[in-house]
Amino acid sequence: MSAATLYGLPVVVNDASYPHMSPSPEFCRLQSPELVAETAAWMRQFFGSTKLLPDGQITHDKIHSRLYMNSTTLRQLEAALLTQRFP
Repeated sequence: MSAATLYGLPVVVNDASYPHMSPSPEFCRLQSPELVAETAAWMRQFFGSTKLLPDGQITHDKIHSRLYMNSTTLRQLEAALLTQRFP
């Protein structure tokens, strides 16, 4: 298995996450871009974020024949496949 395919299906690695809290549109409108960026970074650090694709989750896009997973899942899958014995 290469990092690009799994059993012939392309693998798309997505490590995107979204913050639990972010500055409101009103705050963003009233404050400088620098303050908004600083506040958003602080909020992400303080409140955390959630991965778009959680560890261990693989999504199969049947229309485009692709697999989606995060990099942690891909590394775990690669390690598990390396330990398998195939006839």
